[in-house]
Amino acid sequence: MDLLRFAPFFIAYAVAALLSIRATDRAPSPGARRLWRTVAFLLALLLIEKALEQTMLFEITRLAISEGWYPYRRQIQAALVVALFVLGLATVASLWRTRAVGGGDARRALALALALLAFASIRAVSLHVIDSILALRLGPVLLRHVVELLLVGSICLLALRTGRADER
Repeated sequence: MDLLRFAPFFIAYAVAALLSIRATDRAPSPGARRLWRTVAFLLALLLIEKALEQTMLFEITRLAISEGWYPYRRQIQAALVVALFVLGLATVASLWRTRAVGGGDARRALALALALLAFASIRAVSLHVIDSILALRLGPVLLRHVVELLLVGSICLLALRTGRADER
């Protein structure tokens, strides 16, 4: 990904992480503060992943080809998709358990951050069917960019709302 295409994502993730840190200080309860810290941490990890994405995927593909296991990637991809599904179920269960903690916006932001993590993971697994769907164009932009920026933007809005009287 060249710098001009990467910059909006880098900025979006950085702003979302900083707003999540700010929300940590403004959250109404200790449980909500913990959730916002988790969101900020996940966004920081995703920011690093975004920075390494192209180089890392190229190197992994090159290694797979040189080591001879590239033809067997489908089995690895299938195992990773199953692992992501199980992780997703565990995440839903964890979010269900945190409902007693309070901080509805923090829970929503955590769910969005985890959706971003799943989105990045599925793209990293590089299933060609999903890649082709995410490569659909919506005007001048790709569907994957719209999805990713909408998720990040939603986290930003929740973080900005945290600490206000109308928070749910």
